[in-house]
Amino acid sequence: MTLTPSQISIIGFVIAAIIAVCGFMKLLRSDRVLFFLFPITLIIAVIGLIIRSDNTRMVNGNAADMLLSPFIYVASYTLLRYVYKRIYKVEPTYERYNWFDYEDGRKQNWLDVLVHLIPLMLCMTLPFVIEHFLDRYS
Repeated sequence: MTLTPSQISIIGFVIAAIIAVCGFMKLLRSDRVLFFLFPITLIIAVIGLIIRSDNTRMVNGNAADMLLSPFIYVASYTLLRYVYKRIYKVEPTYERYNWFDYEDGRKQNWLDVLVHLIPLMLCMTLPFVIEHFLDRYS
């Protein structure tokens, strides 16, 4: 079975989106879950780098670079979560509707929001930056 470049791009986007939704649902609060996701997303990223060629090229970039997105999300979320826990000694939370999380019984601050939104923004933009550098220096 051969995948088209648009299908490869969609696969990378969907995997990253599923992981992001898990983060919003507070399912990434466990070190064991992140420890499990890290090598899986790393393997997906390596596969993306391996299959990267002129066959996966699209008009706006290389579709295989979107397979880096899940790894970028997990790595950046893990790092920001670690920093947050070192500062506040609690898990970061993200309640989209107001600034109070009733489940945790505490107010959110801006760092709570940033821990969840920066990885999402990075996983959608960083593959294009990486693609630019890979095309320029290869």
